[in-house]
Amino acid sequence: MKVVWLSRALLITIAALLMLWGFDWWWLLILAMAYMCLMAWFSFHPNTQIFSPCYFRHNSTQVSLTFDDGPHPESTPRLLALLAKHRIKATFFLVGERAAAHPELVRQIADQGHEIGNHSHTHSYVISMFSKDRWLNELADCQQILSAILGNSPKIFRPPYGVSTPNTAYAAAEYSLQQIGWSCHTHDFFGSVARITDCLNQLKEGDIALLHETKTNTVEALTRWLQTDQAKSFVFTTVTDGANLAANHAE
Repeated sequence: MKVVWLSRALLITIAALLMLWGFDWWWLLILAMAYMCLMAWFSFHPNTQIFSPCYFRHNSTQVSLTFDDGPHPESTPRLLALLAKHRIKATFFLVGERAAAHPELVRQIADQGHEIGNHSHTHSYVISMFSKDRWLNELADCQQILSAILGNSPKIFRPPYGVSTPNTAYAAAEYSLQQIGWSCHTHDFFGSVARITDCLNQLKEGDIALLHETKTNTVEALTRWLQTDQAKSFVFTTVTDGANLAANHAE
């Protein structure tokens, strides 16, 4: 947050100097547009940690597969069966509304030893523009639903679309949620099976991979990739377990 206030103070200072030097008003417009573009770029890149701390890579040799947007009645069972076959524990960031519609899948995810995180209640297309109060409601509603199903509340959070704003950071802090990013984007939301597989081939030790459990191509690509020697060489873990291991290594 200090960076945000520093950038605002710098913007105001430059604007004042431009006015004193008699520059035309459109210079101020250009300056304001540049500031907004910069803040938007930071918002879509949470790993910069400009607005809030963001854990996005392990300082260890382990790898984490993370799945957003679920649960999904068709693809989630297939994905869980695939992970069980390869004895992989993963992290699922669930949407509150979808969890409420499919509580049995939420319990199945947890019963198989996977980690569950908060991914907002509605996953709205305009969630990045929400106020502090709207963000508080988004996280609170999702926490309440997951807690009612699981008997405990998530400790981690990933904002929809990876967009982190000061309002997002404020709400996450209110509920003591650690924001989780990623170091490997598989581009599976609109990607072909071949494209997703190519991205998975780029995984390295310590990476946190972003995937979406709602996409059929994701399951197909994982089915292929998990049979490769590269995938078999990795030690997979949940995000929190990997973070704890990294912390222990740092001590």
